[in-house]
Amino acid sequence: MTASYRTEAIGGSFVEAYADAVDLWLRHRPQSLTVRVTDPVSEPSAVPNIRDTQFNTWRRALRLGGQFSGIEDLSLSKTSPLAGGDTVAHWVEDRVIEQLDGGYWKQSGKAIEECIGEGLKGYPGNRRNALIANLFDENDRQRAMKAPQVKGLPCVSHLQFTTDFGTLGLCTTLRSQFFGLKGLGNLVASGALLAYAARQADYEVGEVREEVHNVTTHDEGNVRKIYRRLQESDRTCFER
Repeated sequence: MTASYRTEAIGGSFVEAYADAVDLWLRHRPQSLTVRVTDPVSEPSAVPNIRDTQFNTWRRALRLGGQFSGIEDLSLSKTSPLAGGDTVAHWVEDRVIEQLDGGYWKQSGKAIEECIGEGLKGYPGNRRNALIANLFDENDRQRAMKAPQVKGLPCVSHLQFTTDFGTLGLCTTLRSQFFGLKGLGNLVASGALLAYAARQADYEVGEVREEVHNVTTHDEGNVRKIYRRLQESDRTCFER
């Protein structure tokens, strides 16, 4: 049965797309969501030429959106293990570190570098359909089948780069994710990875697309707090 409501969120910036996704989730509670960021880079010259995990570096390069300043200091219900704080900004940093230097990179980094070096910078032709990195392997699947709540399993299961006339895009497939804690951060981390790969391969940065197949919440209160703050930010901008 086809859903009678929209299940694709879209925005030019990361927060705009995430805000649309939050609104969709609170209204309809879809199990799966597609989230698209159509214009992820605001300053191409600020994209680092290395795998920089410093969030402040990516603040200048990526199009976070004007509303980010209104939610970044919002405290959530859990402390980030990688960034050491509990705010929205800490959790975005957490996901950037995980993708570019943490567990995600350890599982996918070799394949990503091959996508850049051999697929994008190598010979043209059928390598363009092999720009794929898998994170969720058979061992992870077996662990999840035996204990669905087991810790340490990657939210991201699959990354695929796409090319279109000199522009590079990225589709990130997530088997599941905590939408309040990690939703915005995973999206931004995908943008950082895409910008890094495009810089390395001399491509323009295209669209970030996420396919989330199981939208869950560590604490629904996180989603509602972010939603309220986004609404407050919208009213403030309107009044100005």
